[in-house]
Amino acid sequence: MKVTRLLAIGVLFLTMNSALGQNKFLDQQIKYVWNEYLSEYELSDEYDITYDSLNDSATDSYSVELDSFSTYQIVAVCDEDCGDIDLFLYDERGNLVDDDETTDDYPIVGVSPKISQEYTLKVKMYKCDIEPCRFAIAVFDK
Repeated sequence: MKVTRLLAIGVLFLTMNSALGQNKFLDQQIKYVWNEYLSEYELSDEYDITYDSLNDSATDSYSVELDSFSTYQIVAVCDEDCGDIDLFLYDERGNLVDDDETTDDYPIVGVSPKISQEYTLKVKMYKCDIEPCRFAIAVFDK
């Protein structure tokens, strides 16, 4: 019984350390994309970086409230096992506002809302070699 508990605790500890290490890698990827493509933007104070994982060809959705008369860029980055991740941004009515389906691991979508509203950000893990692939989403504004 004690051995089983120790093994379970060890696996949990290794999983937590692995996720933390992957989050640091994802943070570095966000910083790289920020410096290379979004240098005129700031990481939004209103939103924490979101970390999650998906299997190959899986999707997930996230809600984000964006204010009027600001300009936003939303980026996703993924881990070393990910070859392609895509983003789709929808307004409250379900209309596609922007998407990035290019074959890369750092899609960027943007919007300058005329009215404040809740948007839906859909993430698709297009290519994940070793499942699940970990990713992060960051919101930038100016």
